[in-house]
Amino acid sequence: SKQLKSTQVKSYTKTEGNVSTITALHPNLFVTGHENGNIQEWNSISDNYIHTFKDHEQWVTSIAKVDDSHFISGSDDRTFKLWNIISKDCIRTLSGHTEEINAVMYMPTGNTSLTGSDDTNIKVWSLNGFISDVGSGKDTTSHEENVEEVTHTDLERGTTEARAEVSNTGD
Repeated sequence: SKQLKSTQVKSYTKTEGNVSTITALHPNLFVTGHENGNIQEWNSISDNYIHTFKDHEQWVTSIAKVDDSHFISGSDDRTFKLWNIISKDCIRTLSGHTEEINAVMYMPTGNTSLTGSDDTNIKVWSLNGFISDVGSGKDTTSHEENVEEVTHTDLERGTTEARAEVSNTGD
């Protein structure tokens, strides 16, 4: 098989420590989550740092775009936050996990979001607050291992499936 040669196109050197997650918000705008709890906003056309969103107390582990004006983030501080890209404000902080949040995902159907955590739960949130826990298909609200990733698939019109990637690295 033929190997593709990769070439570094750009490098951003003004990051605030270790980068744990990167998410595109617009064709020329992206954000990075950091171990110090901050989220940095960048312009990929001008290569400029734009702003630092500060409200998480620990490592930002996951970020997802909601719409052209908002994004969500999850953190080791066990909180889930909704941010306004325009005003640069944290609009809402939601909590309910008992361990670190590893994954966040926005679901456009129903204007809801999912969070997955080391507490083995997946939680469903309205952007106004907590809705429910998602079980493992039984009458339970938790998985056997840490929830590391959540994904969304449209099965057919009006039907949505949420799936969790569960780690097997429990101590």
